[in-house]
Amino acid sequence: MLSLPEPALSVVVVTRDNHRTLRPITEALRVQTIADRIELVVVAPRDAGTTGPPPDAADLHSVRVVEVGPVTNRGRAAAHGVLAARAPIVAITAQHCCPTPAGGARVRPSHAGGWGGVGPAVGNANPESRLSQAIHAFGYGLFPRSGLPGLVEELPLHNSSFRHEVLPQEIGVLEELLGDERLLHRALRERGHTLYFDPRIVKWHLNEATWKLLSGLSYDSGRRYGGTRSAAWSGWRRAFYSAASPFLSVPIARNVWGKLSSDGEVRKDLPLAAVIWVCALIHAFGEAGSYLRGSRDEFPFVEEDEFLIRERLGGRVVRRREIASLIALLDPTDGGTGR
Repeated sequence: MLSLPEPALSVVVVTRDNHRTLRPITEALRVQTIADRIELVVVAPRDAGTTGPPPDAADLHSVRVVEVGPVTNRGRAAAHGVLAARAPIVAITAQHCCPTPAGGARVRPSHAGGWGGVGPAVGNANPESRLSQAIHAFGYGLFPRSGLPGLVEELPLHNSSFRHEVLPQEIGVLEELLGDERLLHRALRERGHTLYFDPRIVKWHLNEATWKLLSGLSYDSGRRYGGTRSAAWSGWRRAFYSAASPFLSVPIARNVWGKLSSDGEVRKDLPLAAVIWVCALIHAFGEAGSYLRGSRDEFPFVEEDEFLIRERLGGRVVRRREIASLIALLDPTDGGTGR
């Protein structure tokens, strides 16, 4: 019997259930122009019942299921999938972010430049809400489809690809770096590897469009940033910056306003400015929390949000047809929590 050639691209995705919430990303990979060269690596808890490949993944090169303990940190869990991947290029993705049909085919030629990591342009899959527009600017505003290709300091989090050979092969080290992917980007640069932004590769990111999710993410983002920023600060300096936190929201909001999409998805107006400022204020209070109470290693709200799909929409209809068709693949009764 003839054996299949090695896959050209491994895609690692973490789930908390037995394929229910994998259907959108599996379908997005199935329609890739190089689907038969893509290996899907599913990382799932042992008690999720994810013992075989998704039923709709037959067009892919292969599917591997890697069982781990409880998934409390998506990035740390993804590290196990990265080590199990067989392709020379490994892409990490989230359930709520899908590539365009030609996206996979463009990843490999882009890596021909010898970059350690390559990041795609990230479009807003549900720009109908100002909340979604604001949070997209916070997270992915630096990576528009209209952006220019070139070397960058950081790549889109949870949605970039790497040459397998440049990644650490020790699970403990890789877990730490993928637990906060910015650490991986920094480590690669320190080892002499380069990171490249290629806007010809496009992914659509489903953003949070409810105040509950927006507030929780903004606060925890501030907590993470403040903890890292103030690690070596004196008590007096921590107290000063904590008291100044309401004023910190102004430069934060200005920065996010400047990163709003230039791809025609956003109309800058006063209500959008107000949403951004409120998010910036919550972010600043999160920073203050770290200045007063110290840094934090775990962010349960953020980790839970990573596995939400339908809840992100806040009841709104997605107008982008290809994204709506992917969301429709979810079970009607499945809220997308991955539980």
